[in-house]
Amino acid sequence: MSKLRIANLGGLNRKYLFEKDGKTWMFKESVEKFTGIPISFRAYVQEAAYRVQNIVDPVSAIPCFVDKKDGMFGASQQYIDVEKGSVYGIIDNPSPELMEQIMREYITDYLLNHYDTHERNFIIGKDGIFRGVDKEQSFRFSNERRAQKPTYDYDPNGTGVMYDDIFQRYIRGSVDIDFSVFEKYIARVESVPTKEYMEFFDGYIKHIDSRFPNIEKFIRSKKETIREQLGGFVQTLESERDL
Repeated sequence: MSKLRIANLGGLNRKYLFEKDGKTWMFKESVEKFTGIPISFRAYVQEAAYRVQNIVDPVSAIPCFVDKKDGMFGASQQYIDVEKGSVYGIIDNPSPELMEQIMREYITDYLLNHYDTHERNFIIGKDGIFRGVDKEQSFRFSNERRAQKPTYDYDPNGTGVMYDDIFQRYIRGSVDIDFSVFEKYIARVESVPTKEYMEFFDGYIKHIDSRFPNIEKFIRSKKETIREQLGGFVQTLESERDL
């Protein structure tokens, strides 16, 4: 394994690259952005997010694991060579193939209650695959009333939610979405026993702070009610569509 080298990849927290087993990896220390105070649960939730991605679609999942480097604790994620480092403008006229990939990633972010989904947190690799990255804010807003159900107008960070933009465009009739693609991804999630699924989150639940006393119940509910919740959401979108 090679030594760490600073990566110029943007963001407030410093990132590092290293080589392992013939692949490039990126390490990010799990600390509070402005104070540098360690926040270990962010590393654990990023590994859990990879486990969820790997259920939804193994081809697009980005390997990510809790790690320690040079006295720092954080998460190491496989580095993806990108064609586009952010996806500004791609939702203006997305192809059906791209829209399916976006809806695939929406399933993952729905399960993770992840709202840090502005366009800078998505990439298109040189392999042409659309992927979501930087999921350390998963479940951050799980105590909030509006985060309990799927919606198309909830932006708790104030930085933009790409899915909201897409769903609003669908309602206006400016883009088409084939929601039948949800079925295969939901079926994959349902095929994993809840006990096994919850084990992905053991480290996160153990290290999350006392502000989230019901987090285990919340995570379980997201999985077990996904078909019901997203089915109702699709009905709402279709009923509000202006055609």
